[in-house]
Amino acid sequence: VPGAKIDFVMQKDQVFFFFFLPSTVRMLDPDYLPLRMLDFLAFYSLGSRLYQLREQTGLFYRASGGMGAGATVTEVGTDSVYAILNPSTVADAEVQIRAMFTELAQHGVMQEELEATRQLMLKQTIDLISTTQERASLFAGMRVFGLAPDYYDVMIARVNAMTVEELNAVAKKYFDTSKMARIRVGVVTGK
Repeated sequence: VPGAKIDFVMQKDQVFFFFFLPSTVRMLDPDYLPLRMLDFLAFYSLGSRLYQLREQTGLFYRASGGMGAGATVTEVGTDSVYAILNPSTVADAEVQIRAMFTELAQHGVMQEELEATRQLMLKQTIDLISTTQERASLFAGMRVFGLAPDYYDVMIARVNAMTVEELNAVAKKYFDTSKMARIRVGVVTGK
């Protein structure tokens, strides 16, 4: 339920916290690849915004996320971010994660972030063919999803041509925690 606030109270030493929303994006949607790039920038790499927030604040034991995660050619994915927290940091972590999303949506990415993300995406693509087993898995996946033989060539060309303006337009469209359900599991109190 968009915007829902759900708490599951459990006697645990840590709180599992996340924002969640079923995505509207499938694998072949025009916004899918920019969202993948924004995932690297926001959630995955050591230089990601979520990692920087963790390093600056110490609020999370662990955190990650993904927009359009798990999307296939026929199925939409999910938009989510999660963190494992000390119960005393839950409220502050929620404020900080919302602020990170808002910052990305309102002010977008910088050219340096785009360049770093581009390199990470290209490295990940190269890793898809690094071994015989990886190549077999790649080709099997392409067949299962009905992807064109040049799917990855087209993807690489698009990654290389991606602009800051395109990423910022997609960030503005999807990085909005007010549309996401907020779920907390553990020793939680308050709104």
